[in-house]
Amino acid sequence: MTGLGRISVPSASVEKAVGLNALTQLPRWPLPRCCTGCPSGVEHAGPRNCAYKREPRTPETIQRLHPVALGSSTTQSHPGSAMRFTATSFAALAAALVAGVSASPVAEKDWKYTLGWNGTILDPLAIGIPQDGTSARSLEARTPGGVFICTNINFSGTCGYAVQPLGVCITLTSPWYRTISSFGPDPGATCFAYSQNSCAEAQWEFTYPGDGTGGLGTNDPWNDQITNFMCE
Repeated sequence: MTGLGRISVPSASVEKAVGLNALTQLPRWPLPRCCTGCPSGVEHAGPRNCAYKREPRTPETIQRLHPVALGSSTTQSHPGSAMRFTATSFAALAAALVAGVSASPVAEKDWKYTLGWNGTILDPLAIGIPQDGTSARSLEARTPGGVFICTNINFSGTCGYAVQPLGVCITLTSPWYRTISSFGPDPGATCFAYSQNSCAEAQWEFTYPGDGTGGLGTNDPWNDQITNFMCE
């Protein structure tokens, strides 16, 4: 008995034995083209030799092959997500605004209100006349501010607040001339008071928050004595 040798089977016989239908049942990749003589979906690779042409696995290819699987990994928009996002954003913004308001410094209340000041700022000439001939137009608000004066102690009686120019001698007019018992400069100002109808020699000195005693009980009372003052 002769030994078994290699049996060569023609490709045509293989096709008959396997059948073209078997080839077409293999998993297919979508193909842009096919060659004549090969089953649908099979690329011609030589005489009577057909093979599948595989496309690269790109996102576009996967999307065509597995639209459901790929779609499941895509973020889906929920109808209420936009509403939740809007509400969350609004809450965060409101919290930031509240924090900003809380962190903002609160304006300090004017000290004169605690003494009964009604908030009225008088014309400077209603308090006194500048001796250097300063015009009324130049008597504007300045830093450090003005003076709050009253005709009675403890900042009571007839009171008034006005702003005079710095470094200018002011001669008091009625009803302030020799009637002042309380004298209060604004913070930062130093005012000197006189009783000789001039600012030749300062007799009293006032700084914030002033003095509401008229100097009574001291060796040098100034109650109802002031005729002039000058602030620096």
